[in-house]
Amino acid sequence: MDSLYYDILRYLMEDGRTPKRRIASMLNVDPSSVEVRFKKMMEEEIIKRFALYVDYSALGLERAFASFKGLPEERIKELNGVVAYFTCAEGNTVMEVVARRRDELMETIKVAGQPWKVWIQPPSPSPLPSIDKYLLKVLAEDPRAKEFKVAEALKVSARTVRRHLRHLKTKGVMRVIPIVDLRKVQGIMFSVHTKAADEVKKVVRARPLWETSKGETVTMNYFVKDVAEVRKVSEQVVKLDPDATVTIKTSYDVKTPSWALA
Repeated sequence: MDSLYYDILRYLMEDGRTPKRRIASMLNVDPSSVEVRFKKMMEEEIIKRFALYVDYSALGLERAFASFKGLPEERIKELNGVVAYFTCAEGNTVMEVVARRRDELMETIKVAGQPWKVWIQPPSPSPLPSIDKYLLKVLAEDPRAKEFKVAEALKVSARTVRRHLRHLKTKGVMRVIPIVDLRKVQGIMFSVHTKAADEVKKVVRARPLWETSKGETVTMNYFVKDVAEVRKVSEQVVKLDPDATVTIKTSYDVKTPSWALA
């Protein structure tokens, strides 16, 4: 894999809906170069698929993140209510769970095992309007659907779809993420967990792909070329926040349960 593969993935990690022609323009290369590499990554399952990642608290659901030591990936896949998980080189697994009620939420976590840390995010007091919920439902079926196709499904204009997509992404309610086999790819995914997110962003040159708040702690996910960059970021982060942690990801997945968007 040449460096162009990494550059294409980096843009897709930032926004999985980015058109291939736009990526080619930003990289100043011929569109066919991006098309060939994109197709190869899909065929070889370097990119397994694209998934819609949603903040389900905005839909009025209970949401929690639970961190475990040594929880097998196969075990996670058996659990209902798990919408995302990340396994780490350090032996930790972070699991995101949603449910209609708090007791259902805690039962899923209990069934998984004994977590060493749990963050709970209660439902938003201002649930999304119906058009946004329907938009998310359409994207769950085809995360990279073109705006005019989404507009046809919603029976609104493409401009309206564009405006709502921008709003949902800006508010952190949704984003489209490529599910990548991290064993096959050039590049490293890692997370920074810190209570000094604003200060960290000012000094860390790498751009976070997406972030999630867990109480006072903010988790920022990055995708960089090599371990040297991870080490550099770690040194900068620890100087600002001695309690911050940096974890390298070895695998991850995102699911969009139909019942959550009903």
